[in-house]
Amino acid sequence: MRLDQIKIAFLSHEVEGPTGYPDMLGEYLREHGAKIVHVRFPFFNSQTASIWVEHWDGKKKLSRRRSLVRFYKPELLSFMKDFMWVMTVGWWEVRGADIVICTNNLMGFAGLILRSLGIVKRVNYMMIDYTPQRFGNPVVEKIYRILDRLVTTKADAVWPISVTMLDGRVKAGYVRYDEVKKIVEAPMGTYSHIVFANGAPAYDKRHLVYVGNASGKNVRADVMVDVAGELRDRGEKFKMTFVGGGSTTHLQARVAELKLENHVEFIPPIPGIIDLERYLATCGLGLAPYDPYLKDNFSKFADPGKIKNYLGCALPVISTTVPPIAEELEQTGAGKVADLTPKDFADKIMAYWNDDAGYVRARKEALRLGERYTWPAIFDKMMEQEGLQKAPSAGA
Repeated sequence: MRLDQIKIAFLSHEVEGPTGYPDMLGEYLREHGAKIVHVRFPFFNSQTASIWVEHWDGKKKLSRRRSLVRFYKPELLSFMKDFMWVMTVGWWEVRGADIVICTNNLMGFAGLILRSLGIVKRVNYMMIDYTPQRFGNPVVEKIYRILDRLVTTKADAVWPISVTMLDGRVKAGYVRYDEVKKIVEAPMGTYSHIVFANGAPAYDKRHLVYVGNASGKNVRADVMVDVAGELRDRGEKFKMTFVGGGSTTHLQARVAELKLENHVEFIPPIPGIIDLERYLATCGLGLAPYDPYLKDNFSKFADPGKIKNYLGCALPVISTTVPPIAEELEQTGAGKVADLTPKDFADKIMAYWNDDAGYVRARKEALRLGERYTWPAIFDKMMEQEGLQKAPSAGA
């Protein structure tokens, strides 16, 4: 089946502003002529609290509408509202879809119902995370696990962003590999093929950068402020930039307390992943301080986007042991693994600053690793596994 001959629908809960996986995949599919229906449900810190529906015919946007019902808190009630919307209104939007791609198990359950009614043909479950315990309420947790097992085993294909997400479910004992119809790994990617198309941009190796939610629990941006203090006290010249959403009030207070205003800056999310990566390519080192002490840190089962962004921009990465890719960073020489302490992060940073040749090698290895994960390469492989073909180019 050719991409320019099919209709694909997304049912996705998304954070407004940052560009997520469905956007990257949707752009790729539109580029190759697919008809797209993209349903975006409100999620964390939503500004509009709305369900948005976009219709595309290849690269041409046909329409964009928002729901009349607009709220996203409390979370459980909002999720139930979204499910009911699909069952009462949304099915008309996605009718006739050859594939429905769902980014959580509730939307996956909705997709399975639509498939059983003949409204859509196939349901793919994009597995974007896993935690051993999702909810504190045992009843809600039980329902969540039942839904997750149902969608994982009944979907036409499961697309884990990292296979560790599926491994976690298998080890927890509520899913077996032989029950999953099809597994297509869908790792995070980069736009390094665009950012470096005209050669390497000028960069400053003493420019440290942290990308992401500054107030996230799974990653400790606050420790990086103390790292800045440690480096300043050692007499180092540098700049540390925090890029992204989330409240930075606590970080700015710590910066003021340590008198680090000349070293630390905060900038809002950079719209567009390519623009973000072009900015990152001018920096020197990428910081990924995932918390190894946080119980059930979901990043243990993830493929963190920030690390792929760093690698695609030739930034050596300093991370903790939490993300699965940490071992590969050290093995390839594309980064270093540090304890989550200001001293050890500062030591790893200075090891690069004090070894010019080693730093240049690390940049080359980071880019080499990043180039293995460009979005087109990832999506080409996924489409091949799904039996979907690109339309022949003109004149072919």
